[in-house]
Amino acid sequence: MGLNAYFAYQVVGFHGTGNIPYRLALTAVFAEGWIFIALSLLGMRQWLVRLLPTSLKIASACGIGLFLAVIGLSYPAGIGAVTGAFPAPLDIGGCPPEFLDEFGHCTGQKMKNPALWIGLMFGGMLTVLLMAYKVKSAMIIGILLTSIISWP
Repeated sequence: MGLNAYFAYQVVGFHGTGNIPYRLALTAVFAEGWIFIALSLLGMRQWLVRLLPTSLKIASACGIGLFLAVIGLSYPAGIGAVTGAFPAPLDIGGCPPEFLDEFGHCTGQKMKNPALWIGLMFGGMLTVLLMAYKVKSAMIIGILLTSIISWP
């Protein structure tokens, strides 16, 4: 996930404005995939993973989790709780679509979008309740039911 974001936003740039053309970047990702397959078949991948310090493994997992959380909380892919901002990277969102400007920033009426509240209250509370009762797959059930209910 991190490598994909790095290629998409840093190497290739927004709509191909970076220094490297997207075809070259995709070729590098394709070659990297074959290298990882070869390392896995030879058993070297587990050996390399054992060489990494535990703190680096935990930090990588946390970084991927935070990246996925920002995607889920943003407008294009998620419930819209956060949006981009000029002074800081993130700002409170939750605007109804009519209050978004051309850049996706809230111009007023923050935290008023019904999809946001369905996601936070129904999805969040349902997931917490299922986890309290130790239901297996509580996170997946909460995500699926919230997605079905808030689908446009």
